[in-house]
Amino acid sequence: MRLAYYVALAGFFFLIVRETPTLSGSLTWLLLLLTVYDLGYIGNFLTNVIIRPGSLGLGDWVTIPMFSFALFACTLAWVKHVSIKAAVRIVIGVSLLSIFGTFILYVMYDGLVVGTGRALTSGLVGPFTALLGTASRARGDWATRESHGDWRSSKHMDSEDWTRTEEEIVKADIDSYDKTSRETTIHICHMSSGEKCEDMVLKISGNLGNLVWDEIDEYNGKDARISFKDGEINAISFWGVPKRDDPIIFEVVKKLSSQLDVPEVSSNWIFWKERSMPVSIWLGLTGPPYWLQLDERLARELSPSEWEPLIMSTLILQKTTTRKRILSLAQYFLIISISNLLLFPILDFVVLHNFLGATLREILLFGAFVCSLILIDMMKIVRQTRLDADRMTAEKVGKTRLLELFTKVQRHTPDHRGLVIGKLLHLFESEPSTEERVQAILRA
Repeated sequence: MRLAYYVALAGFFFLIVRETPTLSGSLTWLLLLLTVYDLGYIGNFLTNVIIRPGSLGLGDWVTIPMFSFALFACTLAWVKHVSIKAAVRIVIGVSLLSIFGTFILYVMYDGLVVGTGRALTSGLVGPFTALLGTASRARGDWATRESHGDWRSSKHMDSEDWTRTEEEIVKADIDSYDKTSRETTIHICHMSSGEKCEDMVLKISGNLGNLVWDEIDEYNGKDARISFKDGEINAISFWGVPKRDDPIIFEVVKKLSSQLDVPEVSSNWIFWKERSMPVSIWLGLTGPPYWLQLDERLARELSPSEWEPLIMSTLILQKTTTRKRILSLAQYFLIISISNLLLFPILDFVVLHNFLGATLREILLFGAFVCSLILIDMMKIVRQTRLDADRMTAEKVGKTRLLELFTKVQRHTPDHRGLVIGKLLHLFESEPSTEERVQAILRA
């Protein structure tokens, strides 16, 4: 039963790692996996110290410093902003240290043969999965993925490229490309002309350089905005089309970043996408630097001066980065705990045919319920950080001005949480609704 559990959990994590679009995202999941693994041994050790100190052997005291150091390395890498190459090295190093500690612990308890078997089984869901995931994602592409920041720092988005009347702009998926001929096949649906879905072969302009391939790979070619003329692509964007007021908003971001002492937020461009929040931090990169993403539905509705309080609130929120990451780490722990507590009863029902028994199954389900309640309270705390940032913004720009602005935002971005299911899902969301932000300002 334990082996089946480990195999299922290892497969779950490996699937997440493989499907995560970026290497940095995969490494974040692997660090979380190793953190949970090492924390499990540390928690077991502390429990025995308190409840059954006599059951501790020499192996426990020898290996607890190893697991503690591994946990510290994972937490430090997760909270601090380390480079991709450093994160890869930390994952590999912690995995090897955890394997070594597990091997020593079980061999000292059960002997060489049985202990090695138990160590291999226990390590399946932790360090072995981390090593396999790192090898499959990072093999041969360290330099390419490490340099993905280069195309962002060098890319220039000019609104003129998207406003020429002779250019045709479409929303499409880039299915394939040839770097030598610079030809690419795009799949277009719901064109402005009303035509059906179709495939087109276009040539990417040499003016876009060679870093455009990294950009396409970063987004898997999905949901691209493409500006082309006479069969040649002159501009590509995966975060919406630049607006005429972008340069003015850049200056607003630059000014507020300086006033609020948030230098890690970049003011060289912004991302336009339909989002539930008017202004938020773009999650495409863990940063720094960070970029802002703005709700595209409000592009023509708000002036640069009206965007300023919304941007200010997000920048104030960004000053609590460490607290946010700690809360996010706690959320991940709870999600993993809930998944584990639910996995055993599901396996018992589907595969093991009531092997656990009704009492143990009910205890596990009750544990999952309690963790869910804790997670809901945790999400309230996360949403409160945004409301606190709004309150501080209201103190700077005036409550009346901010309320009028949120009223305008509500008018142009209707909330679809009216249904019961929507309200339930909102309990697990990290951002408050616009209505909640309005009520919080009124209470302030």
